[in-house]
Amino acid sequence: MKPTLLKAMLALCSLCIGVAHAEETRRGKILLGSHIGDATIISLSGVDTGNAVVQFQRKLDDLIEDCTRNMGADEDGNVDSVKVADCATQGLKRQGNRISVRRAVCPRNTLYTEFGNYTLIDWVKEPDQETDGHTWRPARTNWKDHRNDQIIGNCGGCNTPQLIDTYRILCPSWYRDAFGGRDPY
Repeated sequence: MKPTLLKAMLALCSLCIGVAHAEETRRGKILLGSHIGDATIISLSGVDTGNAVVQFQRKLDDLIEDCTRNMGADEDGNVDSVKVADCATQGLKRQGNRISVRRAVCPRNTLYTEFGNYTLIDWVKEPDQETDGHTWRPARTNWKDHRNDQIIGNCGGCNTPQLIDTYRILCPSWYRDAFGGRDPY
């Protein structure tokens, strides 16, 4: 496919997907990072077992969402679709066909990720909080980092959001039992 045709197609896709994509259900996605966004799950096996495995890859829609969010809108609320297309094209070139894997031993609450191995060792249900008419039911998590035996809590830079999302995907019944409808962080 010619580069100009690919750019035109990516520009059209970015307009079609738009910012509404971020509001869609996250089913079929796994969090790579708060500032990176999601990747698409391409295979899932052994859910809720001692050998749970998820394979995922950054796809075009993931890159378009990431580029759109990171570029932001201008003062009129518009996003430059050509810039988004260029960004997504570069992302596809960097990504290639790379597939990433995360694993879990659900009975041990242990996750094996590309950024380290962690065990959920504790969670504390905190009082409900009301904001803008919505109730947030927080549950603070504590994870043991097996590289250095340190305990990490709610720390975006320590990958807590990715750990919680991976636990939700690979060990859903354990996740439900642990948090009982609360919002872990």
